[in-house]
Amino acid sequence: MQKRAGTLSGIFFGLLLTGILAGQHPVFAQVSPSRQPHQSEQPGPKDLARLNASQDTLVRLGNQIMKSTFSPERIEAGYKFVKTLVNALQVPGSFHFRFDSVKNMRILYAEDHSFRIMSWYVDRGNSSHRFYGAIQMNQPELKLFGLVDHSSEFSNAEDTVTSWKTWYGAYYYKLIPVRSARDDYYVLLGWNSNGPGLSGRVIEALHFKNGAPHFGLPVFESPEGIRNRVVFRYSSKASMMLDYLPEKKTIVFDHLVPMAEEQRGNYQFYVPDLSYDGYLLENGRWRLLENLELENDKTELDKLFNDPETIRDSPASKLPEDN
Repeated sequence: MQKRAGTLSGIFFGLLLTGILAGQHPVFAQVSPSRQPHQSEQPGPKDLARLNASQDTLVRLGNQIMKSTFSPERIEAGYKFVKTLVNALQVPGSFHFRFDSVKNMRILYAEDHSFRIMSWYVDRGNSSHRFYGAIQMNQPELKLFGLVDHSSEFSNAEDTVTSWKTWYGAYYYKLIPVRSARDDYYVLLGWNSNGPGLSGRVIEALHFKNGAPHFGLPVFESPEGIRNRVVFRYSSKASMMLDYLPEKKTIVFDHLVPMAEEQRGNYQFYVPDLSYDGYLLENGRWRLLENLELENDKTELDKLFNDPETIRDSPASKLPEDN
């Protein structure tokens, strides 16, 4: 089911955050129609110097976004952050610059380096977070898709497929390639804040259609039916584990329950119950497994599987709720 977008005007993402914070579409993609897509070259010395200078600015702004006490300062830093990032990505060879020093932004690469996805967020105060991102294709001319959080507009997020223009915002920390006879796509694991008293995680499906990214696919199977994405909501006072174990081909996560039966359906009171569920990859689809019980074969992977706290504390999956 395709969600209808509201009456939102498109804007060039590089002109930005005034329009973005007003809820407008990000549209920024520059590509030369006369060039066949192929990988970009490494930046030269002058371009590398420009990228390093931009990274220094992004580090400073990222620190303001994450540490400033006042929300107007965080929002203003977020505006400048996006402008600086857009300018940096216009530098030739920018795809190969990893921005490793920019700690508030996560960058995940496709296994073939055909694209990378960046995500970050701004705490706007009053338990409100806005998520932002971009997908940069590995091409000589800049081809970039700006992502702005539209999750508050989703009436049923798990039953929705969208283009990149109406993104279900998240702060991604894992990118999983899926190759099968039926589909080639990616699964993203991310964190999403859902408002006062609520936190969330999401299992997202990313695929490309006519060269543009789309989110959501009917690939997550459970007794309740097939979902296009999986969304978890729970108390902001809790911490949920959600991670991928490649040798098991399983996405594993905490099972969430209400603290009392009368609180069922009120996700501000949902917490992990020390049991674990998972999605097992089979023939390009993910089948829900409940109450996982795994034998101890004394491998390092099973130690990780049987001790979710090890996963929770790993740098790749540590999120704001875990601080």
